[in-house]
Amino acid sequence: MAANLSTADRAELDAGGKSPKAALWAALQLPGQCLTMLDHTDGGAPMGMFGVVATDDPMVGVVWALTTDRVRRHRVRFHKVARQWVEWANAVWPLLTNVIWAGNLGHLVWLRALGFTLLSEHTANGHLFYEFVRTRPCVIQHQSQSPRSPPPP
Repeated sequence: MAANLSTADRAELDAGGKSPKAALWAALQLPGQCLTMLDHTDGGAPMGMFGVVATDDPMVGVVWALTTDRVRRHRVRFHKVARQWVEWANAVWPLLTNVIWAGNLGHLVWLRALGFTLLSEHTANGHLFYEFVRTRPCVIQHQSQSPRSPPPP
């Protein structure tokens, strides 16, 4: 899959000083979850890998994804599955985070569509990166009165 990485992901890895092969290998070695997307319309060819790295803080997970250009052929399905997976991951890790290269405009838009927020800027290897986060939605439920109960005084 490293040889077929999308142009956008390859550029982001270059900006971060990592090779595609090293990034994928590192993802397989880290604690957490690593999944592979397959294109079943093309003999099960890999479309990408994604996951979440567990941190020392059980409330925080570091999300990541690396894709091939095959994802573009299945854009709607990919986004639907990505949204479901992010919601699942956010239920396990209340705070999801990572950094993204500022030059990766398409992925910045995609992250916002998935509910992530940009927090801060960092420079690495002479390139601008943004830290992004998504926090688990909190719902405060008030004990409601039954319809037959009198209103509070």
